[in-house]
Formats: sequence, structure tokens, C-alpha cells
Amino acid sequence: MLMGTRRLACLLAASAVGIGGAVTLAWASGPGGWDHLGDRGTPGSDSLDLVAAALAVSAGVLYVGGEFTDAGGIPAADRIAKWNGGSWSAVSSAGSQISNGRVSAIAVHGGKVYAGGNFVNAGGNANADFLAVWDGASWQPFCTAAGPAFTGNVTSLQIVGQVLYVGGEFLNAAGIASADSLLACNLTDGASSSAVADPAHPFSGPVYALAADSAGTLYAGGGFTNLQDIPEADNVAALPAGGTWQAMGTGGGACDCAVSTFVRGLTTIGTDAYIGTDANDVAGISQADHVARWDGSAWSAVGAEAWFPAATSIYALTSDGSHLFATGTFLNAGGDARADNAAFFDGTAWHPIGSDGAGNGPWSGTGLALALVDRQLYAAGSFTSAGGDAQAHSVASFGLSQIIAYPTPTVTQGPGPQPTPTVTQAPNPQPTPTVTPAPPAADTTPPATKLRAAQISQAQRKATFRFASGEPGSTFACTLDAGKRRACTSPKTYKKLKPGAHVFRVQARDRAGNRDATPAVKRFKIRRR
Repeated sequence: MLMGTRRLACLLAASAVGIGGAVTLAWASGPGGWDHLGDRGTPGSDSLDLVAAALAVSAGVLYVGGEFTDAGGIPAADRIAKWNGGSWSAVSSAGSQISNGRVSAIAVHGGKVYAGGNFVNAGGNANADFLAVWDGASWQPFCTAAGPAFTGNVTSLQIVGQVLYVGGEFLNAAGIASADSLLACNLTDGASSSAVADPAHPFSGPVYALAADSAGTLYAGGGFTNLQDIPEADNVAALPAGGTWQAMGTGGGACDCAVSTFVRGLTTIGTDAYIGTDANDVAGISQADHVARWDGSAWSAVGAEAWFPAATSIYALTSDGSHLFATGTFLNAGGDARADNAAFFDGTAWHPIGSDGAGNGPWSGTGLALALVDRQLYAAGSFTSAGGDAQAHSVASFGLSQIIAYPTPTVTQGPGPQPTPTVTQAPNPQPTPTVTPAPPAADTTPPATKLRAAQISQAQRKATFRFASGEPGSTFACTLDAGKRRACTSPKTYKKLKPGAHVFRVQARDRAGNRDATPAVKRFKIRRR
């Protein structure tokens, strides 16, 4: 487990020697170390035709989601497909595939495949919008609701015990007023429930990433503020098993939060959580730029100050338990021309992962998801020619033995016949699904808040305000006079107002978490009767 850089460095020093001092290195076929995953049915064709945005692993099989069609030349392998290390196969059957949009998150459990994204009518099912489950025969809606449970993008999935947590950019999921951006769904019967204890203070912005640690704590990252009315619970928060949402430290800045802007990637190692963020100086630590570690009580840096460029977004993280892998959008990290968009941390420092075969980074474009199968790293995103391999379009693999000296056991055989070892498998093994969400590209343009109408009833001492935003999917926060800023929807009504002057303010926040710097304001008076 990555408990600290010194401990990790010792682990790596030991592993480099190995058992009997034997180390075996294997090299991928691409000139920069990255390799393509099959083709689209024609030798020499690209692995995929369009963006891959999500990866998950179950029982050694890689699940890939995105916008692509006909993976492996298979007509049913649209937007989600399986890779077994040598060939592609479809998840759904012909004629019942997801036929539009993007699959942005995948989870696998109990023989079923859960897919989230911005698609609608999965498999022709009118209620299977934004989230659907493949039950072995067809795509079905999941999370109990009167109609479609979701009205906006699903960007992240995480299973904890018998609960599927669904994160994204939606409001009132399953008809539950407090289920904004996150919904909990029971895996046994699909029953939907709010994921917050205080319904008056749900998530105020999108949830881009979810992860769970070995103790059952759920972590949520995204673009939200003051979760559960906790001032420090901005952009990342923790939900301990059986508990309520908690802030993860402070930063001492204007928001008093540890992370000042979007969290787009999450992973865990043991009970430690690692975040990928647009932010520099997490928790006020100058070295904690874009990637940081939370040990349950305090933040720490991962690597040296300013290794990642200031304009970096980390979209996905994963780990083999001894090394941390990151992808996103960054160039020449640490001044290394090869350190573009993908890097790994060995306990002491960050390093590039392969190249394009000509001394530059492995690809031009954005890495959106990562996954590991044994010692093979898989990356998905919007890129072409990963590692200089012309067929490595949108998804690629990298043999980690090229850059990490894993131990190789040596076996000394004595004289005479050797018995065949017996392997006893523990009963009912439960593989933990690996879910790597892929949030959308960074949006830095704030929305405009529009106050459309104000109805003041002097007789009833009541005021009703109607408002909107220029960006679809925006959420709002309202304040009256010197009261607390609280999430609100249009129309917003205040009753039993005291006589005198009042000021109403409403501020829009878009799906990317950008707030309008100039909230709409309405001043009014309630006359004495």
C-alpha cells in the first residue's frame, strides 16, 4: 500500500531484486511501448473508431465504454465492448445495443454489467436513459422510479457492498428531491434512495468521480460546495460506512476547503484515497499539485512541487498497490518531453509512461480512463497512434515490465519427480470491480443568471422569484438578506416576510462547477399593514 514515499521506495527496492535476483522484462510491440487492442475487423485498421471514455475490469476481462461502434468488426459491439487480451466481443446482442451517446462509466457485479453515460433508450428501452444494466438478455433501466430515473449525464459508478452509487450531472434522480448528482441503488432489488442524510443540503454540483476504500468508505469528487452544509466539503468528500458525509481537511484559503476546484479522478489503496484535480496546493501544501493523498486525517503531497504543469487536469488514477498511475491533459511534466498525458509515481518521483517512439509523449489528446489487468496498463481517451502505433486509436495497452522491475520467482528443482502443486481457491471469491470514470473536458466559462420575474404579495407577505441560466443543467443557490446561501430551484418562494427592506440574490452554477460572478439581485420592500 502507498503509505508514504519512503515506505514505497523501500518496497520498490526490494521488488527490484526479486526472489533469487531474477528479473524478467518484456517489451510491447509499439515503438514507444504502447500497443493497440486488435482492430475493427480489417487487418491494419484502428482498434476503435471513436473516443473510449470508460474502463472496468472483472475476472480478468477488460470492459471498454465510449462512443465507438463495431469494436472488433462486431456490429453489436457499440459503445461498450469486452477485450479478453486477444480479441473483442460484444456485451449486448445484435439489435439490442446502446445506439447513441457515450458510455462514460462501467461497473460489473453478479454477472450483470452496469453502464452510465449520456445515452437514451438503451437497447430500445424507453426508460433506460443515462443508466442501464445488461442482465444477459437485454438492457434494462436500473434504480426504481416511475419513469426514467435520470434526466442528466451519469459520469461515475461505484459499488460498495450491495449498493450501486451513481454520480453525475442530474437533479432529483428517481424523483427524490435530495438526489442531486448522486443516487444510491440497492443491487438486490434496484430500490433507490438519497445518498445524503440532510435533504436540505445535497450535492450542489456534479459528481465526476467515485471510489471506495478497503474499509467501505465512499469518496466523491467533482464540482460541488458546502455538501451537507459543511463549509469545507467542497469538490471532494468522504462517506464512512454507516456514517454521514464528511469534509476531507481544510486549506485555509478563501473557501477554507482543502481542494479549491474540480476533482476529476479518484482511486484508493487500502484506506488511503488519492485524488486527481485541477487544483494546485491541495490543503495549502505547495508540493501537492494536481495529485494528492488523503490518509483519513491529513493530506500529503505525491511527488515534487510543480512537476505537473499549472494547467493540468487529471481525469483518472489507478494503482497496482505499489505504484500510482495518472492520465489526463498535461505536457512536458517535470520538463520531460515524454511526460505528456500519462505518468506514474514510484514512491519517490513521477516518470513518463513510454513515448511516441520519437522522444515525445505517448499520444496527443486526452487520457480519460485507466485500468490494470495483471501487469498490463490500459488507457482510454480521445487520442490516436498511442506509442507511435498507428492502430492504437482511443484505447491502448502498455506492459509495465518495460518500466518497472517486478520480481520473478525462481524455482529450484531437486532430484527426482516433483509433485504438481495443488491450488485451493477460497469459496465464493468476490472480485472488486474497477471503475474509472471519465468526466467531460474542462469548462471554465461561468453561466449567466437571469431573474425572469418577481411577484411580491404585500397582503400575504410573500415573495416568489423565477430565474434561469443561459446554460442547460445549471443549478442555483439563493440567499435572502444576510441568510445562508442555499441550493434552490425556480420558482423560489419566501413566506411570512417581516416588514421592511429585503434583498434577494440568486447565483447560477453550471455543470462544470463554474459560478456566475455577478448573481442576479432583486431589492424589494414589505409594507407594514
